[in-house]
Amino acid sequence: MQRFDSIIVGGGVIGASIAFELSTRGQTVLILENKRIGSGASNAAAGMLGAHNEFSSDHPIVSLALESQKLFPAWSRELKNLTGIDIELVNDGLIKVWEDGATPAIQKQWQYWSTTTSSSAVAYLNKEKLIQQEPAIGERIEGGLYFQKDGHVNPQLLTKSLIQAAKLNGAVVLESQKVQQILIEKNKVRGVSTDSTKFISEHVVMATGAWSNQLARDIGLELNIIPVKGECLKLKTDRPLLRSTIFSENGCYIVPKKRNILYIGATSTPHTFDERLSINGCMNLLSRATTIIPEIKQASLVDFWAGIRPKTEDAIPYLGEHPNLENVWVATGHYRNGILLSAITGKIIADCIQGRKNWNLDAFRLGRPSVLNVRRKTYVETGD
Repeated sequence: MQRFDSIIVGGGVIGASIAFELSTRGQTVLILENKRIGSGASNAAAGMLGAHNEFSSDHPIVSLALESQKLFPAWSRELKNLTGIDIELVNDGLIKVWEDGATPAIQKQWQYWSTTTSSSAVAYLNKEKLIQQEPAIGERIEGGLYFQKDGHVNPQLLTKSLIQAAKLNGAVVLESQKVQQILIEKNKVRGVSTDSTKFISEHVVMATGAWSNQLARDIGLELNIIPVKGECLKLKTDRPLLRSTIFSENGCYIVPKKRNILYIGATSTPHTFDERLSINGCMNLLSRATTIIPEIKQASLVDFWAGIRPKTEDAIPYLGEHPNLENVWVATGHYRNGILLSAITGKIIADCIQGRKNWNLDAFRLGRPSVLNVRRKTYVETGD
């Protein structure tokens, strides 16, 4: 049986980030992916780095989101130097727009960020200033909050570059490998078993996204991860329409990419793994998007897809060690912030595995009583 320092179960952007960080620190790492690398929510994301846009109060995620966002410029350069892959990091800001006047929620968000960050981090744009900045904005849009430090990356290239960098560091990557069981002996992890073989390791990390519940249940955890389907569209326009990402209060976002490409998303349908697109969902996205940018009506449809995002019951990801089993780690439930939090998650889990207590993870711990029940001694002890 092959032996590794750490086994990462799940080959999405979270698992890839953890594998890259651990392998950079000299660990032997195995990544086991049930399907193809990056084939889940990571592949379906638009790649937004909306650390400011997502929050309007002292939410537990805020500090990690801001710290993770700061890591991306150096991360981008490092990955480009190692792999030759450009993750297409863009820092042209994000504008959260509204119709019919700023709502109380918008006003609360403006108040929060204008008083907790430097004055350059957020700007309040009236209709005139908004159109000066983004001339393609539709007449029905009355204003926006401009978060100047938010941006986006290419999520597919990010995952690809992390995996390649990890492999260059010696990590082993195996696709189409379904982990059937996490092997436990005397309350300590020994490795994992797949359909065909066993792998031995000192640490096992579950980074299995929306598909975490069954594997967690087998080791006594009730994570109650909620799968949330999100539908997205990819359009191409004849000319560049936007500089900044646009995010509407109605939940629609428009992310400008290279070569006049626009990503439009996302619907939100909880409690389903059905990745088929609905006509109704696509029509709703286009209706919202053309209200924001009327010229989108002349765009060409390039692609469309759906992804399944992992949401916890309190929308806070799980980061940390199993409460009863040694060296079993969980990093899942990132929901809409998987790309944004990928950089910091890799560092957090790697630090935890190496015994570095650099993070206050109370809000993210697996044992938080409001969302997790630990079923004691319901997992199976496994020996050689």
